[in-house]
Amino acid sequence: MMSEFWIRKIKSYFRRLDWNKSDDWTREDFQMMADRFAEGESEDSKRRRQVKEKFFLVFDLYVEVAGKDGKITEDQLVEAVKKLRRDAGFQKMLESLMHECFCLVDTDGDGYIQQPEYVRFFYNFRIADHERMANIAFKALDTDQDGKLSAEEMIAGVKDYMLSEDESRPGTLMFGPLI
Repeated sequence: MMSEFWIRKIKSYFRRLDWNKSDDWTREDFQMMADRFAEGESEDSKRRRQVKEKFFLVFDLYVEVAGKDGKITEDQLVEAVKKLRRDAGFQKMLESLMHECFCLVDTDGDGYIQQPEYVRFFYNFRIADHERMANIAFKALDTDQDGKLSAEEMIAGVKDYMLSEDESRPGTLMFGPLI
């Protein structure tokens, strides 16, 4: 049995990514996110294409694990993660997803996520009070306190968020406050 806290995290994550508020994830949600992450890029730019490809890769991986008919409901996501959270293959998939997200957030390509990049990440996810909340989450995720997030810190944060029932873990605010 999973804790109410853990279920709330997974449901919050689902709701953050349900961009069209249709109560399921579809390719349209991930297209809308890709457009937001690629804001300011020309329609035919290489970066816009890469962002779109990465978001569709993420969507396809989730559909493979949890979906049905090209859609994923909140309950399907909760049940899938509940069943798979101890599965090594699922954990590898999370690492792969986070690597893709890391590349999107690391806009300057230096191999780290700086605080302004993480603020932009929260902005892109339409998190209320995104600057303040991003700064709180960034500070928690920056476990070596070097002022930047490595891929390892981001992956650990996602694993905390998706797998841990411990409310004190650094990744608890990975995707903003719980909703």
